[in-house]
Amino acid sequence: MYASSFGDTVEVGEFEVVGPIGLDYLLTEDSGYNGEVVYVGRSIGKAVDTEGAVLNPTHDVHIHHIDDSAGHEHAELVDVKPGTSDVLVEYCTDAGCAGSYQESLAIGVKGREITVRFCRIENVPANGIQVASWHGANPDESPSDVPEAALDEGRANEIYGNVFRNYAGTPIEYMDVDDYGPDAQRRICGNEYDGTAEGTPGLFG
Repeated sequence: MYASSFGDTVEVGEFEVVGPIGLDYLLTEDSGYNGEVVYVGRSIGKAVDTEGAVLNPTHDVHIHHIDDSAGHEHAELVDVKPGTSDVLVEYCTDAGCAGSYQESLAIGVKGREITVRFCRIENVPANGIQVASWHGANPDESPSDVPEAALDEGRANEIYGNVFRNYAGTPIEYMDVDDYGPDAQRRICGNEYDGTAEGTPGLFG
């Protein structure tokens, strides 16, 4: 599901994931990486290809009560791309993150002023939430011509009140902790987790 907004708030939810998502599950011989449940904005590579390195400015999106507690495989449950802002993700449940999709994360927080709260993320083969984009944090290594504006994305976000269980990596991964870590965010606190963590995502502040 693709969300794009340039005016009033767009609402996505509530709904239940009832089966696996992605090209690998179609009844064809095709295979490839896709399968995000909710995709907000446009990737840096696609922005360069179609819009001359202009980030997609989607904003004012409310994503809520997406239920994959059954654990169906997919890529990101919610992927919020660079250039986006004022996106609220809340009350979502993901127990089927990534599957065979290159150990994807559950939620991508790659824009600005994104809030993720009161979500439950379980059975993650890598990390729960990724803050900032790989391309923005590694412009010299990216195969795409990364827009300069993308280097300032992944900041001023809020991640609080979430529950992380049974993950292999870390609840919240910062693509570069110096540039995009907790000090660059509005609020990272009050999250419950049962393993190791990068930083202190459970402290209240």
